[in-house]
Amino acid sequence: NNNIELNSYISTLLLGGITLDTNHFKSHSTKETFYYSYRLMENGAKMSDINEWLKQDIRDYKRRQKIISTVKVINDIAIAKGTQRSEYQKEEIAKTADSLLTFNKIKASFVIAKIDKGVIGISGRSNGSINVGKVLEKFNGGGSETEAAARIDDNNINNVIEKLSKLIRNL
Repeated sequence: NNNIELNSYISTLLLGGITLDTNHFKSHSTKETFYYSYRLMENGAKMSDINEWLKQDIRDYKRRQKIISTVKVINDIAIAKGTQRSEYQKEEIAKTADSLLTFNKIKASFVIAKIDKGVIGISGRSNGSINVGKVLEKFNGGGSETEAAARIDDNNINNVIEKLSKLIRNL
């Protein structure tokens, strides 16, 4: 409804949600996304505030870079892993999978890491050409074509990578 009045703070919060949901307008963005973003900015939304809210901790960034440094590419699909002895937040592995999609010729990415004692998580992301939800259904996970996750009761990251690598080679 165009008759709703929003102050600049509420407009900024709404635009921040759009920014997060679209991964900074890189995915799931339509002409409506840009239209409503424009309308929110016209209403006083401040991108500078959003950028400040979305800043990341340098230690978290360095930790994700260590995961990225392990990347192997099979059929334009990036696979990276956390260390066997560290536990990671699900959001951390999801952000890493998002980051891997920004590289040339990468159509999909999977990040595998221990998320709890005896539990390994996989976060999958895709540009839409590979259905990561279908791939992760093989691990009793799921999601959409472009974003998916799985949780596996296993202690060995390399076992999970081996199974995932076989699936990817057969796509």
